[in-house]
Amino acid sequence: MSSERPAGEGSPRILVALWPGIGDIVFATPAIRHLRREFPDAYIAALSLDGGPGKELLDTNPYLDETYFTGKGGIYSASNIREAARWARSRRFEAGLELAFPMRWFFRLAGIREAHGFAERPLWLFIPYRDKEEGRNTHASEHFLKAVDRLAGRRVARDGRGYDVFLTDADRERAEELLREAERQAGGRRRVVIHPGARCNRNKRWGAEKFAELGRRLAEERGAFILVVGGPEDAELGDGIASALPGRALNLAGRTTLRETAALVERCHLFVGNDSGPLHVAASTPTPPVAVFASSNPGNFAPLHPRARVVQPEEPCVPCLHFPGYMWLPWGFRLRYYDRCRAMEGLGVEPVLEACLEVLG
Repeated sequence: MSSERPAGEGSPRILVALWPGIGDIVFATPAIRHLRREFPDAYIAALSLDGGPGKELLDTNPYLDETYFTGKGGIYSASNIREAARWARSRRFEAGLELAFPMRWFFRLAGIREAHGFAERPLWLFIPYRDKEEGRNTHASEHFLKAVDRLAGRRVARDGRGYDVFLTDADRERAEELLREAERQAGGRRRVVIHPGARCNRNKRWGAEKFAELGRRLAEERGAFILVVGGPEDAELGDGIASALPGRALNLAGRTTLRETAALVERCHLFVGNDSGPLHVAASTPTPPVAVFASSNPGNFAPLHPRARVVQPEEPCVPCLHFPGYMWLPWGFRLRYYDRCRAMEGLGVEPVLEACLEVLG
């Protein structure tokens, strides 16, 4: 959301630097909410040095005055950095909040003198903390809230709420349109949303054939109708699941924006998905999620939802992906770019089905 609302007299102008991943943006929304509460008259903007679909999650956020995401030329594109720095200098920000990989160099480039972040130690991106157990299982959203604490100069009171994704009437109207399409097949059955993809980390994907088998069991045991969601890259996965469930599923992957997906999920009975951005978007709604995890540490990345269930294989190597600062950077790159996770491959349908049936009652 862009606004010309001036900051109140004596109020700071704050730039929040974000990583562009969908989940990372959702994890940051509690910190943005608390930041606005602590500085109600401040001018607060969010920036990411990369484009991506996550920007729409902040465009309707009332706690922000402005958002700036650069183009898709690459996060360290010289032209992106130059344009972003010019934009930031024109806003005369006084404080920077680092909720991303190291961005203090950019704050200096943009003339921002005061900078705060979530990191506990210098060189945190490259060298893990020595006291790794302290904070190792702290949720990502709480790590980001620590940056707000540092800017405020004290520990701000937590409000206990989860993520923020603000929907428009147009988002809900589009969801209603798709639900009417589904209703012609569903016939009043319980609606279960499935997201089988993981855009950035393919090793986080539970098998599409397992999602199809889960959908079949839910249809038989709970009379469920399956709605497959995701981005255009998930359309093929969705086609496979829908074709395995004739008359019991509808593939909507690639047909909704992130906010429209949230509007769709809030009208359904259950969401099931991998540890990926749409899971956390879904967790911003009242609909309970069942999250399929393997490499990721649920202590850091589980969906913030009072009725969420996390299913994870019981293997000694699980979890192996932790919040930045609690693992070596080369291992993080391996997890990002190595497509296989044997623990995930060994996770069967029964544990996930059991969690779904528990949520559905």
